[in-house]
Amino acid sequence: MTIRCGRCGTWYAGATTDPGRLDGLAAADWGRYADLLAGVFLLAARRRFVAGQDRAPVIRFVAGVRERYDRSGRDVDPLIAEDLVWAALGDRPPVPVSAAAVTAQTVLLLGLLEDEGMPATERDDLLDAAARTVRRPPALTGREPAAE
Repeated sequence: MTIRCGRCGTWYAGATTDPGRLDGLAAADWGRYADLLAGVFLLAARRRFVAGQDRAPVIRFVAGVRERYDRSGRDVDPLIAEDLVWAALGDRPPVPVSAAAVTAQTVLLLGLLEDEGMPATERDDLLDAAARTVRRPPALTGREPAAE
């Protein structure tokens, strides 16, 4: 599955579940994908949660996402997942980029988008906004965005 904005037609490199295609991505494509993931996650988390709120809703959300998507119970570290949400809200420092953080961020994003049940046009708006966000230094990665 490749992510494409229905309104502007932009294709987001690396957003695919085809393992053969993932193997062929250049380093810049991986950087762009990580930046886009961080941007979409940042916006989606801020739609669901607010800075300074009680911890319980975040803990319940992370637990629910792990229950739905992490069948082994070992793929998504709950502490990293919670830290990602709090970092998106500005309540904690950015989470360092790691395989565990990217896995957690991806799974949390699935949960955020599924729970919201937004129509395709609204998802396109979110992707457009995320693409604009990654042109600036992303809040969650602590590094400069990949060159376009």
